[in-house]
Amino acid sequence: MKNSIKAALLAVVSLVLRLMARLLPHAANVSPVGAIALFAGALFPQGVWAFFVVLFTLVAGDCVLGFHSTTLFVYGSFMGSVLLGRWIFSRSKSNPSVASFIGASLLGSTLFFLVSNAGVWLCSGLYEHSLSGLGRAYLMAIPFYRGIGMDQMGGFLGATVLGDLFYTLILWTLCWGLGSWEFKKSSENAVLRSN
Repeated sequence: MKNSIKAALLAVVSLVLRLMARLLPHAANVSPVGAIALFAGALFPQGVWAFFVVLFTLVAGDCVLGFHSTTLFVYGSFMGSVLLGRWIFSRSKSNPSVASFIGASLLGSTLFFLVSNAGVWLCSGLYEHSLSGLGRAYLMAIPFYRGIGMDQMGGFLGATVLGDLFYTLILWTLCWGLGSWEFKKSSENAVLRSN
């Protein structure tokens, strides 16, 4: 499948996933946005469209849910994931591996944790504006990163990471996994026919 078709498909799928993730019951901090940002960065030839799709997805959701004092930090962390996606695709132009997307997904989850909680530290008034206050903000954020009530599922790597990995694997399968399977299957059929 050509990247322009994949990019258009991602734009539609991202809105559907975002709406489903908001409207259907789900664990806290399990969201498709990190995966959408990675794939937007990888699929859109012009980087501006990648940022636009992710921003549109975020703003559309926040128009319903409401904006907050750390919105810009959250958006900034997802823009970092767009850049990760662009970096992955620049390193392997034709067929990025699932392993590269899994690695980028883990980096994106970590980036989200660090940037969004730095925003909480700076903007919420809950923490002293010192290095120890920043450390406390990160420490207090760990239960949200893990996902309240998800202690048994992933330990420290709970809801945020598992959600990002889940949606990353879904999107990778839609964009490259199925295409690779079809290519492999048609190659096997060609070999069988030649025998």
